[in-house]
Amino acid sequence: GAAVSYPAATATDAVGVASVTYSQASGTVFARGTTHVTVTAKDSAGNTSTGSFDVVVVDTVAPLLTVPATQTAEAASAAGAAVSYPAATATDAVGVASITYSQASGTVFGLGTTHVTVTAKDAAGNTSTGSFDVVVRDTVAPLLTVPATQTAEATSTAGAAVSYPAASATDAVGVASITYSQATGSVFALGTTHVTVTAKDAAGNTATGSFDVVVVDTVAPLLTVPATQTAEATSAAGAAVSYPAASATDAVGVASITYSQASGSVFPLGTTHVTVTAKDAAGNTASASFDVVVRDTTAPVLTVPATQFVEATSPAGAAASYPAAAATDAVGVVSITYSQASGSAFALGTTHVTVTAKDAAGNTTTKSFDVVVRDTIAPVGTLVISNGLPATRNRLVSLSLDFFDAVGAVTMRYSVDGGVTWSAWEGYARMKSVMLGGSDGRKTVVVQVADAAGNVGSASASILLDTTPPIVIVGVTQGTVCDICQTLTFSYVVTDAAGVGSVISTVDGIPIENGGVIDGYTFTAGAHTIRIDVVDVLGNTGSVSLAFEVHATIEGLICAVKRGVREGTIDAQQEQPLLAKLEAARASRDRGNRTPEINQLQAFIHDIEAQTNKKIRPAWAGRATGWTLDLIDRITAGKA
Repeated sequence: GAAVSYPAATATDAVGVASVTYSQASGTVFARGTTHVTVTAKDSAGNTSTGSFDVVVVDTVAPLLTVPATQTAEAASAAGAAVSYPAATATDAVGVASITYSQASGTVFGLGTTHVTVTAKDAAGNTSTGSFDVVVRDTVAPLLTVPATQTAEATSTAGAAVSYPAASATDAVGVASITYSQATGSVFALGTTHVTVTAKDAAGNTATGSFDVVVVDTVAPLLTVPATQTAEATSAAGAAVSYPAASATDAVGVASITYSQASGSVFPLGTTHVTVTAKDAAGNTASASFDVVVRDTTAPVLTVPATQFVEATSPAGAAASYPAAAATDAVGVVSITYSQASGSAFALGTTHVTVTAKDAAGNTTTKSFDVVVRDTIAPVGTLVISNGLPATRNRLVSLSLDFFDAVGAVTMRYSVDGGVTWSAWEGYARMKSVMLGGSDGRKTVVVQVADAAGNVGSASASILLDTTPPIVIVGVTQGTVCDICQTLTFSYVVTDAAGVGSVISTVDGIPIENGGVIDGYTFTAGAHTIRIDVVDVLGNTGSVSLAFEVHATIEGLICAVKRGVREGTIDAQQEQPLLAKLEAARASRDRGNRTPEINQLQAFIHDIEAQTNKKIRPAWAGRATGWTLDLIDRITAGKA
């Protein structure tokens, strides 16, 4: 059927229409044919009215038909062929009732073209018509069978008359004719004749085949060949050899005489078998052979290297590589051998090397050359004195020799004066003790080492000979006088050729540094000793001792009193009484009255003694008493 949408019904009522209903709704599928649709209208009081209308669904469209393409078949007989073709197809909105054909599939169709009409009908009786062709044709040639090859012996130079069996042919439709390119019973020439057979059917299809008629001559020629040929080789390829021609006879006639290797061509060393073939016109052949012998009886020409000179690399000699020998030969050199191989070790001296060249035939040539291994390079090495020390205080030093020589060091000698004078030659030794002569200074030792071949190499080294103690220069001179209120700067310079090892400096046995200060205030009156002890890096020792004197003056005593007060060794209350005595002494001195001066100094000593361990410390008191007594002695002696 079909989905049908229809217009809505209308209803009016004085009170009002409550509903309008249908027996089949609009838009639903209606069956093919006529459908009565009942419509009912109801008002609010429940009163109803009924009416109806028809919905008619019809089919007026014919089916859509699709037929097979043209069908082609090969004839199976003279009647044609049974042909099965694909079914036609049809579509229709309502449905296809039937599809019919003017000639059924699978029936026999005659040779040629048959039009097949196809009709499709639907349930409403609507029809569609189409057609296609069935073509039955004959395109297959007949099946031809020809005779086998026919062989006949020639009866003359023209050939032979040959009769052959007839060919046969079959065809689904029928064979019309069979023909031959040359008739049976005719004369066929010597050799092979191809007979072509053609079969044709009623449709004009043809099949072709062939067979051979062979007329043969089976008698071979009579052949005569040359005797063995001998030649000397001219190159490695052999030699060009020309030999006499062979001869042949035949009843029908000799067509050709051929050779496996042509006369005048190059034959290799050794024996070559030459095969000779005679052929008649029928192709019958006769074969025979003879030998061509190429030989080599000449030895190679050999060239050997010149004498080879090689430097020895060890006492055993040296590995020597020499140029290859060269050899030429007409045939070719097979090998060149040597009595001692290149690259092997050759002993010191001259070695004769024998060279032998051999060719392929075993012919040999022998020559020789010399390999001379010699030593022309001097020993090379180093010399170390006393294990490499830069200096020594001992004249007896040790020499350490480390020399290399390919053959070996044999003897040596040495010089301790730089090569001016030499020791006698002696056996080489890695260690040797020698005595250095002359004065201190740098000593150069030279060693010469000779190998067995007399080559001499040398090495030298130097060392500083130092047997002298260090030199000390002191900044304070012998007998220097220092007032008790003065200082001396203590300094010294030490020099040594090998280098200073250690320095110990003292004043009255007490250590003092270089650049230190000697303070007269801290020393007692009288002489004092400065000593410097030095040792250089080699152990050479030396010392310097000198004296300086400490004395007091009235001015120095005044300075000492003031310093004592500052440093707390004198009570401040004692400063003025002590200074008063000293000032009185200075005034007497300045007036030239030495006795009063001495008296005042003695009074100064008396005051110190009276206050020792009270207001004056004993150490200062002892030094001050000594300073003053020393001054009085010098005044008395007229030295102050």
